[in-house]
Formats: sequence, C-alpha cells, structure tokens
Amino acid sequence: MKKHMHTKVVGISFQKGINELIESNKVKVGDVILLYPEKDNKYDSNAIMVYTIKNIKLGYLSRKTAKNISKRLASGKEYLVTIANITGDGNKKSYGINIRIEDK
Repeated sequence: MKKHMHTKVVGISFQKGINELIESNKVKVGDVILLYPEKDNKYDSNAIMVYTIKNIKLGYLSRKTAKNISKRLASGKEYLVTIANITGDGNKKSYGINIRIEDK
C-alpha cells in the first residue's frame, strides 16, 4: 500500500494573482503539483517550493514537512502530489490550498 500525507501550502497569500487563478478555475482540486527544493533559500536550507504543472507558484511546504521531504527527494524518492482541497472564503479573498503527497 502506498503511503500518503496531506499538508497545507504555506505562503499562498504572498502569491500575486492567486485568488483570481482559483476563482477562474485555473488552479483547482486534482491539479498535479511539482515540488522544487530551494537550496539557496536564506531562511531555510530545506525549503521546498510548490508549483502547479502549469508553472504557477503556490508557495512552500511547511518547514517541518520540507525537512522530511527534502532528504527523501535528495535520495531520489519520487512523489505524486495533487491539490486535495481549496479552503477559504471568496468574499474575503482569503484562500488556502491543501495538497496530497503520495509515494510513487
């Protein structure tokens, strides 16, 4: 059985235009996600950026999750990552994105 986990994307509120992309359905549940280690991140050497397959930056994995995942990515581990759900209130223009990270 494949292992999986759910986690929140952090920093989404800093991504310009993300609300409009969600509201226009250009970022939606089920979208495939790419994880990119950001080794030169001055705040966290384990930082992992979260992008859609359409090259839209969503934010980052949390520090705790990134520490765990970055070691595995460096050793060649592969994951299938998708948007599990989108939270928030469109009236307040405040959204959140939760992703599912599954072993390949």
